[in-house]
Amino acid sequence: MDIWSIGWQRPAAAIAQGAKIINITDIPTYSVPSGSNSQGGYGDYANYETQYNRWTPNDFSTGGGPRLEASNPNILGGGHAVWNDNIDLHETGLTSYDIFKRFFKSMQTTAERTWGSDRAGKTFAERTLPTSVYAPQSNPDKTVEESDLFKINPGTVKDYLAKKVQKTEAGLNFEKDSSIEGLVGDAGPSHVLKLDVTVTGDGEQTFSTSGNNQLYLADKDGYLAYTFEQFHIQFNKKLEKNKRYQISVVTKPQVTEVYVDGEKVERIANPANPRLAHNSLVLPLETIGGFKGILHSAELSNEAFVNPRLIPNDHLQFLQLVKSYQVPMQKVQ
Repeated sequence: MDIWSIGWQRPAAAIAQGAKIINITDIPTYSVPSGSNSQGGYGDYANYETQYNRWTPNDFSTGGGPRLEASNPNILGGGHAVWNDNIDLHETGLTSYDIFKRFFKSMQTTAERTWGSDRAGKTFAERTLPTSVYAPQSNPDKTVEESDLFKINPGTVKDYLAKKVQKTEAGLNFEKDSSIEGLVGDAGPSHVLKLDVTVTGDGEQTFSTSGNNQLYLADKDGYLAYTFEQFHIQFNKKLEKNKRYQISVVTKPQVTEVYVDGEKVERIANPANPRLAHNSLVLPLETIGGFKGILHSAELSNEAFVNPRLIPNDHLQFLQLVKSYQVPMQKVQ
């Protein structure tokens, strides 16, 4: 039996009835992901510091319960819980990418407090952290190696697995069945995808795909959009046919921004999810294709996005400095 709330089930009473128990006391092991970055009982993140410093599988005192003897054979161990209660009208937009962050933070603490090592740090602040927190050959952050970043244009397309893509003076001509395959696959937040593209076809136009996730130049309603897991996110822009656009998809943890010709495009609110405030996107970049048009260039970068329409701060400071040294013109007789 999982003991998650002392108010619902007392540990000693459960043992007396013959149960084997597991300590997942809500305070401090519970997380209810919301995207708020709050920490504590039923917070966005569990209070993993308190869990490390004051909790063990036999100790229920953090939730107002007893501290039982550690040798009690009816205590099977302890754990933590991630409760995705924010769904439907309470949906905030978190994806499995975001949920993993919360789960993993607690898992590290739970593992250390259930192993019972005498070499563990006495407090959360005194822990010895590994060089890499993830297992070898795993990549839950969907980070992209430098060698997997790409710049695709007529001059470089020969380096990629292109099918039915015709190189012209204007760019790379795509039909609906054209494709460039074998790309990075999934690119996690903190990447920028820059497109220079002209759509010449009608109807739905898919730019790229990875599994069931897709990035659209025009979805079924004609909007710039993407589908990632259970979410279909639309941005308030419909590309005109036969018009060239520069599009930047800027991904950050819990935030995805889209710029068209340097102008930020707002996300379209969905009445079915009035509280949706976050939209992490793992860019679906296994295959480019599914649209009719001309791809002038496509670039995946891990550098911070700089809007070319805005003057950088250092340039502004320089202009202000120049202005401060300007000498007023003398009136000429």
